[in-house]
Amino acid sequence: GFGRFENAEATHLYSHGLGPSLDGMFSQSNFGIVVRLGIWLMPRPRSLSMYSIEARSDTDAGELIELLGQLRREGVIDTAVHVLNDMRLIGVLRNYPFGWASSQRSLSEGERCRLQREHSIAPWTCVGGLQGDVKIVRARLGVIRSRCKGLARVLSLSEKQYTLLSKIPFASRLAKIQMAGALLNLQRGKVSETPLKGLYWRKKDIVPGEPLLPIEHRCGVQWCSPVIPTTSADFSRMITLVRAVSHAYEFDCNVSVNLVTERASCCVIGILFDKASAEETQRAKNCYQELTREAVRLGYPPYRVGAACEELHPQLFPEGELSSQVIRKLKRVFDPHGVLAPGRYGIQ
Repeated sequence: GFGRFENAEATHLYSHGLGPSLDGMFSQSNFGIVVRLGIWLMPRPRSLSMYSIEARSDTDAGELIELLGQLRREGVIDTAVHVLNDMRLIGVLRNYPFGWASSQRSLSEGERCRLQREHSIAPWTCVGGLQGDVKIVRARLGVIRSRCKGLARVLSLSEKQYTLLSKIPFASRLAKIQMAGALLNLQRGKVSETPLKGLYWRKKDIVPGEPLLPIEHRCGVQWCSPVIPTTSADFSRMITLVRAVSHAYEFDCNVSVNLVTERASCCVIGILFDKASAEETQRAKNCYQELTREAVRLGYPPYRVGAACEELHPQLFPEGELSSQVIRKLKRVFDPHGVLAPGRYGIQ
């Protein structure tokens, strides 16, 4: 960008600069090391509020996701929206019920519904945040409620209301309140560890405490993250695949759909396992690879992949593909000796 000019005042205000923009080449690549960047700070909003919307089935969740996409395109919603399935929220509250579950690998449909009832969790829960002037926040909430009428009920929680509820022991243990706190903290610019509690789902003898130490406690997770158009039809195809593959490998279906742009959503599928079990670790890797392979076949490639996908590099980064050839040539320019993360994203 303009950073190549010694006295440019807009270096961190206008990223493109003069001529071709090179910034993107250092995202998800092994071309170099970023040593300087600019971070925009935001003033504290006058009003913070979050909302939640529950869907009772995959069909309703698909319709809700499509509606939320429309609201994003219209500017009613201007931040990321997260649509979480039951297992994503249940995992925040407790470990796998090894003591009473019929299988030591994954829950049956009835057992999953039992946990839904015990923790007052719907099959799908959407959470999102609004910020700005009080009148604007109220107006946007009114539009969201109006558009969701007949499909799902919209609940809202202000920063002040959350502060009061979090002091009540029973309320503070509810998944919805914990996720509300995590979301409000993000809006305040504070990092929350609440979602990380879900990484302990498959641990038998370790209950997540403070601070969370998932690496030391050998919590295992493979994140599969295909990107889909924000439509009910695409969501239906994707969730059908996720449920089928999860069931085949005996893992609980743990999913969130994050509406990160006006038209596209990232499906973040968590394959949770105990690293202390070699069998479970290998099964998780196999599940991850098949899920990624099948998502690509359906037309939903992931926005990033982990080391467990090395065997899929020929499919994800074909040797003869023009973009792959260009990327490999750039690698030789930026890192001629192949020192930085060799082989990452198939770039040699």
